[in-house]
Amino acid sequence: QISNFIDSINKPFILFHMGMDINSSDMMSPLNYRSFKIWSIQRWQEIVDKLSDKYQFVQVYSNQFNPELKNTLSVKVDNLNPVLQLLEHKKCKFFLSVDTYLPHLAAAIKKPGIVMWMGGGSPFIWGWKKEWHKINHHHVFNLHSCEIMFCRRPGHFDTDNSGRSWICDRDYNCGKSITVGQILNEVEKLEFELENSNNSQISL
Repeated sequence: QISNFIDSINKPFILFHMGMDINSSDMMSPLNYRSFKIWSIQRWQEIVDKLSDKYQFVQVYSNQFNPELKNTLSVKVDNLNPVLQLLEHKKCKFFLSVDTYLPHLAAAIKKPGIVMWMGGGSPFIWGWKKEWHKINHHHVFNLHSCEIMFCRRPGHFDTDNSGRSWICDRDYNCGKSITVGQILNEVEKLEFELENSNNSQISL
């Protein structure tokens, strides 16, 4: 099915994950921590609109509540095999994702991509760096957005000293501060790197 799906795509595609999958432990938590790793749906749509002339956008997701964006294709998965098959295909130029499983799966096959860091996550802890692992991942991480970055909160069952569910008093600006312009800039850089890499392979 995935092979037939990929064959139906007539231009290079970007595999993306909006980070809205929910598992059973998330549902048990007083706060669903994944909801604070979600970027603006409107900004996702802007990215698609600005790049859809060059790329087809393919979304992977695993729950019934995931929103659909205009001019995108979606693949619902219940395991990582179809995601890996999509990533490995030559039509997949790179991935675009918040900090979820997708960058880690892509790192396993050295697939380039762009990762948005929010909700207290840090690429210095969880990210794959080119100089360390020879993997071409671009990290969008706004250190200036909060003086207590690296908080890695909220987590499962995370509460304050009085037992109340912890809520960021900085309005989750780590995620909200990421702009469409930042992402498009990283796309341009990544395209340049991929083009140079292809040219160097041809010259050899």
